[in-house]
Amino acid sequence: IGNRNDSSWSLRGWLALRMSGAAFDEILVPLGRPDTRERILQYSPTGKVPLLKSEDGDIWDSLAIAEYLAERFPEAHLWPRGEAARALARSVCAEMHSGFAALRGELPMDLRRQQPLVELSEATRQDIQRI
Repeated sequence: IGNRNDSSWSLRGWLALRMSGAAFDEILVPLGRPDTRERILQYSPTGKVPLLKSEDGDIWDSLAIAEYLAERFPEAHLWPRGEAARALARSVCAEMHSGFAALRGELPMDLRRQQPLVELSEATRQDIQRI
């Protein structure tokens, strides 16, 4: 994974692993450094994080990791009980996973950032309202 303070993708995969109760080893590759891509490629063929190396093979992308863990550890209830509740949860996750482009572009994840927000664009304000 990348640093969980800077990578929501890594944080999501890590949280799913923690919530599943699965035992795992974490390999942290610092992001934003000159050798980051080279280091990630040592583990991940996509050159991106997160990547889960499982006994069933490599799983990349945080949503695919969460789906795999939900199937592998059903007792963890990573998805809610009930078909309608699961469908709604998957819809919300898919939208969060691939939507909100203005929000992502204008307010990238950085949990250590301590500076005032700039004026937000209308598109970002609409993303926030939608969330």
